[in-house]
Amino acid sequence: MQNHRVRAGQTARLRAAIVISLAILCASLIGHAPQAQAQAQTDLVWVQIEAHPDLVTAQSRLRVYESHSATMGVAGFMMRTGLYALALGPYPREVAQERLRDLRASGQIPSDSYMQTPQNYTRQFWPIAAQATAPQVIAIEPLPEIAPQDAPEKPSQTPVEPKAAPVTTPQTDAPPRETLAQARAGEADLDPAARDDLQRALQWFGLYDGAIDGVFGAGTRAAMAAWQRRNDWPETGVLTTAERSDLIAQWQADLGELGLERITDTRAGIAALLPMGYLEFAAYAPPFAVFAPTDARGVEVVLISAEGDQARLQSLFEIVTDADIMPEGGLRDMLRGRFDIAASDAARFTTGFARLEGGAIKGLIIRGPATEYTPIARLMPQIKENFLALEGVLERDTAQSGTSPALNASETEPSPLAQRSGVFVTDTGHVLTDASLPQTCPTLRLNDAIAAREIYRDSALGIVVIAPGTPLTPPDLAEFTAASRMGSAQYIAGFAYEGRLSAATLRPLGDAGPTYPNPSQTELGGPVLDATGGLLGLYRGGAVTPAADITTTLAAAGLPALPRVIREEPLRGETLARLAQAITAKVTCLAR
Repeated sequence: MQNHRVRAGQTARLRAAIVISLAILCASLIGHAPQAQAQAQTDLVWVQIEAHPDLVTAQSRLRVYESHSATMGVAGFMMRTGLYALALGPYPREVAQERLRDLRASGQIPSDSYMQTPQNYTRQFWPIAAQATAPQVIAIEPLPEIAPQDAPEKPSQTPVEPKAAPVTTPQTDAPPRETLAQARAGEADLDPAARDDLQRALQWFGLYDGAIDGVFGAGTRAAMAAWQRRNDWPETGVLTTAERSDLIAQWQADLGELGLERITDTRAGIAALLPMGYLEFAAYAPPFAVFAPTDARGVEVVLISAEGDQARLQSLFEIVTDADIMPEGGLRDMLRGRFDIAASDAARFTTGFARLEGGAIKGLIIRGPATEYTPIARLMPQIKENFLALEGVLERDTAQSGTSPALNASETEPSPLAQRSGVFVTDTGHVLTDASLPQTCPTLRLNDAIAAREIYRDSALGIVVIAPGTPLTPPDLAEFTAASRMGSAQYIAGFAYEGRLSAATLRPLGDAGPTYPNPSQTELGGPVLDATGGLLGLYRGGAVTPAADITTTLAAAGLPALPRVIREEPLRGETLARLAQAITAKVTCLAR
């Protein structure tokens, strides 16, 4: 019986190797079918076994895994979160799941290993001679039977020196699954924090909506059973030790992708947990502190910090629920001492809260494209739980009459006559912007400091040409690309928040079409880009001034045509955001 079990295990693993070999053969046969090959790549996943904050530790661990035949061929990748990941693969998802279970069951990889998609990896750093190209499917050899105690131990902080390959010994069976009684006993030994984390993880995956209290009642049991069903574990409603580790690892992996950090803003008097993986502090615009997006996801966070009373809270509620800020419908609870909002439509979302305590109003608002709403909605309970009001506010209470219904509008500083976004089109600093800019501006400035003048206007096409008072060299110039076309993924670069930010922000325009989400007036005239960074046109709120009109305007103004380059591959989000900031100009019309 024992030999039969060993042979059965080897047969199963040999079957997996055959499946992978067939996948390689199929991939080679369709080498002349790029679309099918691209689809096959998107179906591949990696088995991530460890991640470390520094390269030295990651390389040390990779050498340890390389010394074991079961994990030979391990690869190292930079993650978008900045961590250095160790991974096996890539494999088709079904094979990866079998591979993951076999290696975890035999103790040859950590119990919290999990499947990871290639999109979460950037540059490959191991093997050292590897090229940073799309990973290829690799074959799996039958697993050697290695005793669990011979597996490499996962370090807490210090690097582990490579050690010699262990002596392999036949293993008759994988460790038996915990019985229901054993699972309940292990669960009973959990401390309160661990029990709370299990509920938070279930809540994160949309399976639990009850209180985070560590009490495993009917709601928690139903959520556990649903998670087991989703992850192909036996559906008991009680998680085993391995299942608890798997659930927490999946949750932490998702949070890691957001780059969650606890920030403390002493000026605003707020400590908060924010997804700083794609945010950066941009500006104070009392009573708001603005965190702008750093990539094409386009998510923005605004902290609220003000002195006031219930009337002031009501005023802020009306500002953040204005149609320019928040989609129609959804949650709009305005109660004594607090408000909560959450709404989304096909294009965008807005969610947030504020609390009035001790004469100070503190809260935050998160908004962005609808495609990012699900992870933010999952994160909001944790954000609320970790939000802390500290001493201090951004500004003193002031009169509320005449306040502009814009999320970032300063309540104490006068606004310019008009502000628009524009795009640099010549190496001497000429800018195109939207013709809604007033034709008679006493003073025009580019990027707040550079004197400028209008030199050409085509009201029919809706384009104005602005020239700097003295030639300047812009950070970069817009350009058309051979791949640029309407109907592909599109992004708007512009100065949101009434132009109070020092740099342009980038946000997706959603589904291609003639109508886009409600713009800020200060975003009008900004460049519309495709995923390669190619210029599609100028943003006009309800439409895009096409590239052909830009070419016509440049010729009429006596300016050279924009270059057209071949750039068919999409840019990474961070690269696209930096390019957008470099080619986008702020155009300000002042009264004097």
